[in-house]
Amino acid sequence: MSGYRTHFVIYGASALGLTYLLFRTGYISGVNPELVLAFILGLLYSILPDIDTPASKTREYVSKLLLASVMLCLLSYTFVEPNLKLLYLSFAIAVFLYLLWFTKHRGIFHTIYAGLFLSLPLYLISPIYALYAFTGFASHLLADGKLF
Repeated sequence: MSGYRTHFVIYGASALGLTYLLFRTGYISGVNPELVLAFILGLLYSILPDIDTPASKTREYVSKLLLASVMLCLLSYTFVEPNLKLLYLSFAIAVFLYLLWFTKHRGIFHTIYAGLFLSLPLYLISPIYALYAFTGFASHLLADGKLF
């Protein structure tokens, strides 16, 4: 089983290759804040598949972040604006947290489909973000021998 350091190194090599390709094709012209943020997102996504391991730090931190998001949505709904989307979002996050209890290691989160599903929402913000996030996720699967 690969540790997070191994996942970071493999992602770093993959991200360098991706960046080289994007420069060569002219899709990006230089280092900018968007590219730096995309690299960081990819780094986070390179350890995201381990959310299915109950004892992993990834699961601990993501669970805390998502729980804080639920609280923020509910507080925003209550005190800022009663928008039903906030309730729906908090409910969806709560269901996701509940379903994590039933996942097994190297199960659904260790598939290319999960990588696509979790990276696609970032495409709405920036295609670069989605591309680096998916590269991070795929590099994790590659390190674990689950990509192909």
